[in-house]
Amino acid sequence: MAVNGKYLFAPNKTTPYIESYLIESNGALKYATQTDYIKADPADDCGTAGPVFLDHTGASLYFLEFDGTNCANNVYESFSINKSTGGLNYLGYALGDAFPQLSYAATFIGNDQYAYIAEDENDMYTETFGYKRNSNGSLTKLTLKTPSPSSPPAGATGFCPYLAIADPTNHVAFVEKPCSPPGGTTLRPELAVYTAGTNGTLTTTSSGKNMPTTSLTYVNALRMAPSGKLLAVGGIGGLQIFHFNGASPITKYTGLLTTSTIDKVYWDNSNHLYAISGSAGKLYVFTITPTSYSQASGSPYSVSTPVGLIVQPPPWY
Repeated sequence: MAVNGKYLFAPNKTTPYIESYLIESNGALKYATQTDYIKADPADDCGTAGPVFLDHTGASLYFLEFDGTNCANNVYESFSINKSTGGLNYLGYALGDAFPQLSYAATFIGNDQYAYIAEDENDMYTETFGYKRNSNGSLTKLTLKTPSPSSPPAGATGFCPYLAIADPTNHVAFVEKPCSPPGGTTLRPELAVYTAGTNGTLTTTSSGKNMPTTSLTYVNALRMAPSGKLLAVGGIGGLQIFHFNGASPITKYTGLLTTSTIDKVYWDNSNHLYAISGSAGKLYVFTITPTSYSQASGSPYSVSTPVGLIVQPPPWY
């Protein structure tokens, strides 16, 4: 799901539509309209729903369509949002690669001009994708030659990146899995930071010598606090918080706040972090600042098999 302060957007899993819901003053949702998402290759009509995400202004919506072209290629579709109706106007699509395929939402840096995501496929195919946001909101894929962190740990021949989340300026955190194709490793994921240049290129000083190692066996969710000072990392093994320090190395902050597998995490603008665990059937709520953290009274809350979560901070749209 994605929210822009006025509307909530969610792709329908059973019919090829992105649904738009008006967020009313009391938080209730009112159905507004729907938009067919079979756009990139309507003749093949094979596409299925992936995640949706927004630019920072909330004026453009992006949708990951699985098998969007030739019944094989995953693509990011771009839409402009009609502020009056919640309807979507199709702007075009941007490809990933055949291997690895796009599978996550991309993340925009602070100037809203560039978006990034990293993908790994069985330690054999890895790539960091970059996209330029055009004046009408559409995306154009960049040609990137992104350096990999040096000094992998013993047992790994390199790092395989996946997931990404940007801070409010021009820094991007990536999960770096110590890997050794083709068999892989059982080493725990680490966290790298890259800096985006004015032309969209990414540089890094991260290496196996200065990247923190998570306590998780696999990272499902990566989310930056609005301040850009804290990074929430959730997945198989639990939930951890790290200090995010701009271009400087990410540093450890908390141990595991829970050992339940975490599927999604989101911050609001008041230092609250919300996390769901489908396997545990729980919603966790924490208050976290750079100097203190605590679990909310009553947390975790029981929720029957939660599969998705989105948090609407005070409206910006």
